[in-house]
Amino acid sequence: MKTKWTAVLVVLGMLAGAQARAGDTNQDMIRKVENGLCREVQIGAQSLMNLEERIKALKVPGLSIAVVKDFQVQWSKGYGVRDSRTGAPVTDQTLFQVASITKCMGAIITLRLVQDGVLDLDRDVNGYLKRWKVPENEFSRVEKVTLRRLLSHTAGLTVSGFRGYAEREAVPTILQVLDGLPPANNAPVRVDRIPGSGYRYSGGGYTVLQLLLEDVTGRPLSKLETEYVFEPAGMTRSTLCPACEDSPEGQTSMGHSLDDAGNVTTFRGYAFLQGGSGCCELWTTSSDLARFIIAVQRALRGDPGSILSSEMARAMMTPETGGPAGLGFFVGRYGDTVYFNHDGGNIGFSARFIGHPERGYGFAVMVNSDSAYSLLSELTMAVAGAYGWEGIKPVFYKDAAALLEEIRLKRKEAPNDPEYSESGLNGMGYALLSLGYQEAAIGVFLLNVEFNPQSANCSDSLAEAYMRKGDRTNALKYYGQAIDLLKRFSERNKGYERSRAAALEKIRKLESEQNK
Repeated sequence: MKTKWTAVLVVLGMLAGAQARAGDTNQDMIRKVENGLCREVQIGAQSLMNLEERIKALKVPGLSIAVVKDFQVQWSKGYGVRDSRTGAPVTDQTLFQVASITKCMGAIITLRLVQDGVLDLDRDVNGYLKRWKVPENEFSRVEKVTLRRLLSHTAGLTVSGFRGYAEREAVPTILQVLDGLPPANNAPVRVDRIPGSGYRYSGGGYTVLQLLLEDVTGRPLSKLETEYVFEPAGMTRSTLCPACEDSPEGQTSMGHSLDDAGNVTTFRGYAFLQGGSGCCELWTTSSDLARFIIAVQRALRGDPGSILSSEMARAMMTPETGGPAGLGFFVGRYGDTVYFNHDGGNIGFSARFIGHPERGYGFAVMVNSDSAYSLLSELTMAVAGAYGWEGIKPVFYKDAAALLEEIRLKRKEAPNDPEYSESGLNGMGYALLSLGYQEAAIGVFLLNVEFNPQSANCSDSLAEAYMRKGDRTNALKYYGQAIDLLKRFSERNKGYERSRAAALEKIRKLESEQNK
C-alpha cells in the first residue's frame, strides 16, 4: 500500500457525515460502505461512488469484504460471481488466492520459532539451510543474509515476484525455483547487493525463508501454517494448497484477467510451487483474513495465548533499515496514525488487508481480478470513512499542477523521504494511472525523469504512460531513451537489464505502427 500524500485542501464534510452513528446496524454500515467509495487521491472534482457501479465499470467478476470492529468480525459480504463462465456466486465460503499476503503467515511462523528459541533473527541463514545454501559472492562476504533481512526485504536478494504456473503447466520444486532451473520460469534467486544496505521487495527472499522453515522443522510449510497460524487464529477455511487438500472445487474462486480489448479471461488460479508457496499461494476467505488481523491485534495487546508475544508482534510492524517494511508487515502512515497492512496481486487475483495496531479495527478485501488495484484503494477509503478511522482520509488537489508543486516542495524539504525517492515517485505515478489521472501520472513520471536523469526505468515508466494515453511519438521517444541510458549507464541500470527485451519489442511495435 502506498503511504499517504499530504492534503492541500480540507477533507469533504460530506465524508464525515457518512461516519458511523450510535444505533447504526450492520446493514446501515454496509450501505454506507457500498455508497462511500472514493479515490484516495482526488484531483479536481470531488465525488463518491457506488460499489456495484464500480464493479461493473472495472469488469470485476466478484469480491469479498470483511470488516473488523472492537476486535471482532463485524460483518462480511460477497459480491458478484466466483466464476464468470458459470455465474456461480461469491459466498462467505469462497476461497480467493491472496498472493503476497501469504508472506505474513511465514513471518508469524518465523517469529514464533524465534520466540521459542529455535531461531535467531540475526544469524546467517546458511547455518540453518540444509538442502540448499545462499551462494556466497562479493556482496554476501561483506554482510550475511539473516532472517531479519529476509522478513523485511533488506537481504539484497533478487526476484521481486513470480508469474506462477497455469493449469497443465509443469510446477517446479522449491529447489528448482531457487536456482531458476526448468520448469521454473524465474531467474535464480541470488544476492546482488550488500545485505542490510536497503529495502527491495523480494519474493525470492521469502522462498528462501520457506525452505529454511521446512529444513529446520522437517515439516512442510502447509502444516506449519495450520499449526502456528490458522488454528490459533480460527482461520478454519484457509489453505496453502487447495489441490493438495482436495478442497471442493465449488468453494474456490476462478481467476480473471482483462485483455487489451476489455474481454475477461477465466482460469484456475496459478500454482507456484509443488506443495504450495509461502511467497504467494495462500487461499483464504475475507472472514478468515479478518480473523488474522484480530489475532495480530490481540498479540499486540498482549492477550494471553496469542499467536505471538507483544514484543514479536510489534517487531512485525517496526520498519527496518529505513524501509517501509517491518518483520512481515508493511507500515502505512496516515498523518500521525500508523497501520499494519499488506497487499497481494497474482495473475487473476488482488487482495488487501489493513489493521489498526491498538484500536481493534480493520478490514480485508479480496477480488478475483488482477485489474482491481483502484478498487482496493476506493474500498479502503469507503470503510475508513464509514467507520471514522483515524488518519485515513482522501487527499484533495485542485489540479495536477498543485500535486506536482507539492512533490517538488516536499522533495526539497525531505530529500531522503522514500515517498519522493525514485521508487516512491514511480509507485505514485502508477497509482495515479490506476486511479484514472493520466495527465497527473505523466507529470509525476516526468518529474522522476528530471530528478533521476540516468535512470532507464524512469524513462520506461514515462514511455508506458504515454503509450496508455495513445501518444505513440512520446512513447517511442522515452522507450528509446531508456535503452540509450541502459547502454550509457549500465552499472546504474543493472536492474533494468531484464526489461531490455520488452522495451525493444515495444519500440519495434511502435515503429511498425508509425510506418503504416
